[in-house]
Amino acid sequence: MAELVGPGGHIILCGLTGNLGYVLGQKTFKCFCYPQDLVVHALREAGFANKGWIEVPHEELGSKDSLFDSAFVTWWVKL
Repeated sequence: MAELVGPGGHIILCGLTGNLGYVLGQKTFKCFCYPQDLVVHALREAGFANKGWIEVPHEELGSKDSLFDSAFVTWWVKL
């Protein structure tokens, strides 16, 4: 993905922290749970600089789904 973004280009990521899975209909699908520091490390190693990170706990989103801790949006610029 990093190779598709040129110097000065931006990337915006949305995701869930502490995500153990998601429900589709009556079926629950398991997910790989990745922490924020893994995302930050990977993007820095790929040559990006962080411009912002917003995270909101699932309770504040009105979600009764306990399969994730919080939702996030983060944006980065390619150096």
